[in-house]
This record gives sequence, structure tokens and C-alpha cells, in this order.
Amino acid sequence: MRRRRTDLLVFLVAFLLCKGSCFAQENFLARFLPRKEAETQLPNLNLPALQAFSPAAVDSDRHNHGVSLNNEGLEYLKEGNFKKAIPLFSKACDEDPSEPAFLFNLALALKNSGHNSHEAIEAFKKLMVMSPKDYQPSYGIGEILFEQMKKTKESLPFFSHANKLKPEDPKVATTLALAYFRAGYDEQSLALLKQNAHLLQNDPYPFYLMGIIFLKQENYIPAVRALKSALDKDKEGFVHDAYIRARFFAGQLEGLAEECAGVLKRFPAIINKSILERIHFSLIPLDVSLTETITISIKDPTFISRMDVLVSLPPEMPSHQHVLLENSEWISGEKLLAVNPSSPEKDGKIRFSAPPQLFSPLIQLRLKYSIRTFPWLGSKGPFSPPPYPKIEEMKSDETFCLSNAKLHSLSLALDKLPGNALQNSFLAVGRGLVYKENYKDYTVE
Repeated sequence: MRRRRTDLLVFLVAFLLCKGSCFAQENFLARFLPRKEAETQLPNLNLPALQAFSPAAVDSDRHNHGVSLNNEGLEYLKEGNFKKAIPLFSKACDEDPSEPAFLFNLALALKNSGHNSHEAIEAFKKLMVMSPKDYQPSYGIGEILFEQMKKTKESLPFFSHANKLKPEDPKVATTLALAYFRAGYDEQSLALLKQNAHLLQNDPYPFYLMGIIFLKQENYIPAVRALKSALDKDKEGFVHDAYIRARFFAGQLEGLAEECAGVLKRFPAIINKSILERIHFSLIPLDVSLTETITISIKDPTFISRMDVLVSLPPEMPSHQHVLLENSEWISGEKLLAVNPSSPEKDGKIRFSAPPQLFSPLIQLRLKYSIRTFPWLGSKGPFSPPPYPKIEEMKSDETFCLSNAKLHSLSLALDKLPGNALQNSFLAVGRGLVYKENYKDYTVE
């Protein structure tokens, strides 16, 4: 595993420094930059043709009768009794077809009943003609298409029209952004949320949505910023869930174990609970018991006068891993014999000598360890700043292959990606490099 990590880092350094001619190869780049489902076209925001509607004027008696019917319908509407409210609003519209308030209440009752979606849409369409500056009819149609009929893309023109008529309304902007996101238009959703951020300060959901889009794009630092701004107003835990995940992926690990534990305690039914539990587990000290058994087959034990076994123990790593050899013993048939190791030799290995009385065709050395590991959290790891690379020396190192044309094409392609360049580079290298043998020194080429 250590060799693999070294090779990955060598490759990363090489392509970040590489110079050369561009030689793009589609299948080669696809290993490092897998295609995401691209938005092949912009969303269609054209409203369908609306039928002209010119209601005739009525006398005051009919209008007043319509007002009476409308008021009676409103009482039933407040109670949620749509079955009685809808006929009253319909009769009010018959009395005065030119009164938008009657038609709006009818459309609202039809929409809220949940059983008259098509009739509600037709009523809202008439209202769009009667009251072209009112955002509510087009917003109402958008809600029916989006929520009730699950026709997300068809809802976009109506939500967009409502947003143009009422650009200062954060609810309309948020709903349009959500519809963009659900329809697969992430960039349009993100642009709208950024544009209206100043209107959305009191609602955590838009910033949660912004953070989720950044997470989906693997752009973790902006995701952390967006989600952090909504934490104080999150009463259900959905923002905290995404925030913990964003910080973990961004490598912002210091203090995250305690924060993750606090979120799990505060929101016991939180979404993605199992993921947060795994994150918390990876960030806390871990005690492990490890048994290692070395088996030695001897064809003819009588020819052996001495047998030593050199063993590399699991590494002791300050601030990260503490290893204790609790027990070591030789096993030969039914015989067990405790053995003490020698002091570490120059290469760090320790020696176990087997007594001749144990020599047999099959002999085993069993080692039992107690290991405690601590996660490396940011600057707390035992790391020292690497020296600045000497470019001229690296150019002559065959391992790096800085003049490789394919490497240069990959570097150019990564330059075009949005977000953090180093993060994008690590992600690309992790996806694209596959080894069949970890303990071989591969060149970048």
C-alpha cells in the first residue's frame, strides 16, 4: 500500500510540472476524467400558447351574488373542505367571469384538493391571461406540474415566468432552483441560488441545496462554506449531515470527530446516519488486536542445527500508531514455547531463535500484538514540509517522464476544470491509475 501511494504522488507531481506538446487521446483521458452526464441543451423556458380570454361585463347584482358565493366558499376553503368549496367558487365564476379573485380561489381549491390537477391548470392559465402581471397563476401551475404530476421539466417555464414577475420573492427563486436541480440542470440552479443569496438569509434550504450541488460536483470547499452559513437555522439535521460529509471530503478533519458525535446525538434520526457513524469511527482512536502466524515447512529437520526468523513488526509511528508485542511463542505439534525477541537490528527487524528441540517438519511462530491507532488530523500528522522540487534534476529522472505528451494532454484537460486545482488533480490520479502489482516501481509513462 505504501508503494502504491508513493507512485500516485510521483505521478501527481510529474503532471503538475509537466511540459510538452499536446497529444490528446479520448480513451486515455477518459480514465482520469470520466464523462459526467452533460446538459446537452439548455432548459426550455418558453411558455405554451395561452388561449385568449375576454369575459363579458356583468351587472352589479350578479357580481354581488358572486361575492356572496365566493365568501361562503372561502369559509369551507379555510376548513379544508374542498368538496363544498369548489362548487361555490365555480358558481361565483359563472356569476362574474371577469373577476380574477373568484377564478383564483377556484384554481386554488382545485389545486389543493389534489384530485383536479388538470382543471386547476386550466383555471390558472385563464388567470395568466386575465392578470398578466400576477406571478401566482404561473407559480401555481408550476407547483402542480412539479409536486403533483412529477413533470419537473414542464414546470420550469412556469416557475421561471413567476420568477421574472416576482424576482424579489425568495420562495419563488428557491423553488425554481430546486426544479432546475431535480431536472438535472445543476449549473442553472447554482447560478440562480448565487444570484439570490442576499434574499435567502433566513431560509437554510437554499444554502443546503447549494452545498449539495457543490458536493455532487466534488467541489468541497465551496460546499463547506455554503452549508456552514445555514447551520444555525437547521432544526432537522439535513444541513448538518451534508456539512459533516463536506468537511470530511475536504480534509477539514480537526475537531470533526467531536462535531460529528454532537450531530449524531442532537439528531438521532438524521438522514445518512450510517455514513456519519462511519466518519466518526474513522476519526477516533482505534484499539486492534492482531495475531500474526508464520508457518515454516522443513523437509528434513535433522539437517538443521540453527533456525532464526527475522520479522518486521508493524511500524511504531509517533502521534499515529503505537504497537505493543504482547506475546510471542513457537508452536511445534503439541508443544508451545514462549520466546523473547532480540533487540532490533540495524534494519529495524527483530530476531526470533527457535530451539533445536522444537525442530519438526512443521513449525510456527505466533505473534500477538496490541495496536492503538490515532487518525492523522491535518497538521497534527508527523509530516515535515517537503523541499521545493529541483526541476532540472527531475527532468533527468526517468521515473517522472516530464516530457510525456499524454501527461501534458491530461494536464491541459485538468486546467479547464472548475474548483481547486490540487483537489481535481488528486481525484483524477486516484481514478486513473490502476496497478496490478503494488511492489514494482512504475514510471509515470
